[in-house]
Amino acid sequence: MPQGQFALQLANNDVTYLAEAKGGGIYADVPSQFVGAEHFARKRLGPPKYEDLSVQVGTSMSNALRDWITASWAVQPPKKDGAILTLDHNRRVRSEQSFTGALIGEITFPTLDAGSNATGVLSVRFTPQAVVSRPGSGDILPGPSRPPTWPASSFRLQIAGLDCSRVSRIDSFTVRRALTVSGSSTGGTIVSAGKVEVPNLKVTLSAPSAGSWRAWHDDFVVQGHNDDAHEKNGTLTFLTPDLTTELGHLELRHLGIIRLTPDTSTGDVIAARVTADLYCEQMELRVGAGSP
Repeated sequence: MPQGQFALQLANNDVTYLAEAKGGGIYADVPSQFVGAEHFARKRLGPPKYEDLSVQVGTSMSNALRDWITASWAVQPPKKDGAILTLDHNRRVRSEQSFTGALIGEITFPTLDAGSNATGVLSVRFTPQAVVSRPGSGDILPGPSRPPTWPASSFRLQIAGLDCSRVSRIDSFTVRRALTVSGSSTGGTIVSAGKVEVPNLKVTLSAPSAGSWRAWHDDFVVQGHNDDAHEKNGTLTFLTPDLTTELGHLELRHLGIIRLTPDTSTGDVIAARVTADLYCEQMELRVGAGSP
């Protein structure tokens, strides 16, 4: 299906157009058993199971999806019912994958690169308790059939006490939540939320502007002053192409530097880069209408 021909529908007419959608297949395990002196095993299907659903979201996001994503790392994350809709070029609904009791298990942020022309999208994976596939209603959905996009070059990193003005790249990273799927007393499934795994960050910046980063690395790693008092907090902000309007941001809490690696492959001192590897203990996502 061409890009932009999917939509995610949550409550009522709350619709977000998607850059991509996949998953949601229904399958069953095949237990086998040898009976008596039989030479071949007998096989039977187990109960239905449901593949995870994965969507890619551009800058246009419905209120319900925005709230679901921002609450997905909470102690008690919300479960959602909804449907993935497949559309034709006239935005008519041709097929529908309805899901119930879904929890978000992964949010992947794209590589952010000041010199890139790539499109930025959030990849969101969620685990449903059940999926039902059916033909579409044929209804025409409102609005554009292609989701607005935002350039992955439009971002700003701020970390207390560090010069981030020449940060040029942040590698893609994924926040994961442990999810457990178990059987229910009625023969269905239940999805339960576990702990949140916050990833490390890899940040590339201009070597001539890295003085404050080198000082922190020396103090934190070499001198061993790496308790809570010497960790830092920061903000990663997603911006419109003109770099003037915020689309959303990540609060980064309890950052610690792990290593600082020079890259002098260009042979040009002015153009030299350094890469900083950071750990982060907590992230909090805040996005608004029209955010990534």
